[in-house]
Amino acid sequence: MKKVLKHYQLILIIILIIGLVVSILTRPEPADNVVKEYVLNNKIDSLQTVIRKNDEVRVKYNNNIIILSDSIKGLNKEIEQNDEKLSTLKNEFKETLSNIGTFSSNDITEYFSKRYD
Repeated sequence: MKKVLKHYQLILIIILIIGLVVSILTRPEPADNVVKEYVLNNKIDSLQTVIRKNDEVRVKYNNNIIILSDSIKGLNKEIEQNDEKLSTLKNEFKETLSNIGTFSSNDITEYFSKRYD
């Protein structure tokens, strides 16, 4: 007990320093910081919502692009087939025109009936 009384000033200073540190660390934040943090959190939440919506829209657009790309491929294939048919018809028409002098009236009638059938 004598040792405690002998060093009571040192013990008192240490207790005061610990009390000061605890009070500094546990003091409440100023009200304007709380408001700023609330506003910042609201902005973050709204931005996250916008990002989420943009991601959903991007996925829809990507799906539409894939569908349209497949449609374009199908149309290109159809165009190629039509070009081949047209080329075949042109060749047949050329051949027919080059042989038109040898046609009889029955051949001409048959040709036009097939053509406009």
